[in-house]
Amino acid sequence: MSELSDRVHEECTFKPKINKMSQSMPTRSWRELSEGDTKRLHQVHQGLKQERDGYENEIFTFKPKINASPGVQSRLKVSSDPHNYVQRLEHENKMQQRQQLMRSQVSAPSLYHLYIFFFFFFLYIHICMHVCMYVCMHAKVLIARWTRTTWAGECLNVHCLARACTLPRVPPCF
Repeated sequence: MSELSDRVHEECTFKPKINKMSQSMPTRSWRELSEGDTKRLHQVHQGLKQERDGYENEIFTFKPKINASPGVQSRLKVSSDPHNYVQRLEHENKMQQRQQLMRSQVSAPSLYHLYIFFFFFFLYIHICMHVCMYVCMHAKVLIARWTRTTWAGECLNVHCLARACTLPRVPPCF
């Protein structure tokens, strides 16, 4: 082990120069170093803030007097209850999400409602087709009686022979 440390000391030529003041200071752990830096930074920020506030107080001398209205509260309640502001915002967000979820559940049709809709829709179309077929079938009979001809185009009455010959035939799908 001593050979290794001797070899390291021979290879490492850098030797830091520490002054006597630094040598006399007590050693600190990384935690003390980190917290010390944070505390020092915090003190600097506090000093700057106090300096700024003092400067603003010199420049801005007007201080408005605001009358509190009885029975009226701030919606955010930042001044009356500043500690619960974040919890109130989270609670409001949760309530809004619940309301949106409720609205989407109420407005969105369920699968059952879609089945019922399409069942009656296709039933309606089926009935309409049967009505159209019924009307077409009776329309053929009515047209045949009106023209007094058969569907083969033969004239049943001598007086309508000329008219039957000039009228176009009714298509079979009618």
